[in-house]
Amino acid sequence: MQYVSTHPRTGSGCLRIFNSSPNISRYITKTLPSAYTDLYIGFGLWIASTTPLDANLTPVSVPILTLRSTTAVQQLTVGLNESTNTIMVHRGTNGGTLLGSTSLPVTVGTLHYIELHVVISDTDGVVQIRQNGTLTLDLSAQDTNNAGGGDIKSVQLGTPPSCNGAIDAFFDDFIVADAWPNGAGVHKKDPNADGTYSQWTSTGGAVDYTEVDDVASYGGLPDGETTALSHQTVGERTSVGLSTIGVAGTVLGITLLSNVKNSAAGADQMAQFIRLGGADYDQASFTPATVDGWHMDTASINPATGVAFTTAEIDAAGFELGWVVK
Repeated sequence: MQYVSTHPRTGSGCLRIFNSSPNISRYITKTLPSAYTDLYIGFGLWIASTTPLDANLTPVSVPILTLRSTTAVQQLTVGLNESTNTIMVHRGTNGGTLLGSTSLPVTVGTLHYIELHVVISDTDGVVQIRQNGTLTLDLSAQDTNNAGGGDIKSVQLGTPPSCNGAIDAFFDDFIVADAWPNGAGVHKKDPNADGTYSQWTSTGGAVDYTEVDDVASYGGLPDGETTALSHQTVGERTSVGLSTIGVAGTVLGITLLSNVKNSAAGADQMAQFIRLGGADYDQASFTPATVDGWHMDTASINPATGVAFTTAEIDAAGFELGWVVK
């Protein structure tokens, strides 16, 4: 799996999941904050190639999306028919009960936007798929509850262990929502300047923002403490300015994402914060682990206005991401 600049739908990069053999699994998993019975998912998809999985499965499909329950039951598998590249939805694994197939193929070498709506139920389940805005599968009164799983708690992109297959696919703009995403995109804002506050200690670079821009380049990974900001005095802050996305519209939500570690010296709680309009809006306090790990906060409402953010607001001068010791 790679973060690459090839075939993005929006922005300048996307996720490539590539298997060179039908016997190798490649996937990423997102655990959702709650368990859901009614869910919408949207993502950009560019397929370079697919390879048959198992000739004993009829029809054969290569999984691209798997929905699992709180108890890890594989509820639904969304895959591509290896002959026609139409999207197939099975209850359980790709060898389970075929619920239906789309009326249009996902053309190899063409960028598509896929939206999925599912309702988990023994008798009133729903499966709907839109391709580039066109409804191509519309199922109701279905049994979508595999083995009594009852809900959806995690989503996997790629080919999971229970349904090995080969695929070369590029995913972008992955969104989980409570309504149709309607073509929404995901844009990355990178640290590109020091912000209002600079109270934390720099350990490796000339200016603060260069200490926390580790994943600004394709394929980049955090470098641990080679470049980092650290502090232990409660109440002190550091913040950075961010790159612009340069598009107009309403923002479904913003995600603050930081790679953090607790050194076990001094205060052990911190919070991320948004700074806009000259005010700081702290997110929930948390205690980092003693090893490097990701922490994420998501805000769907502008705390200054009480309504959704606009792209103009998050691109404005003075919009910053910061960290505070608690």
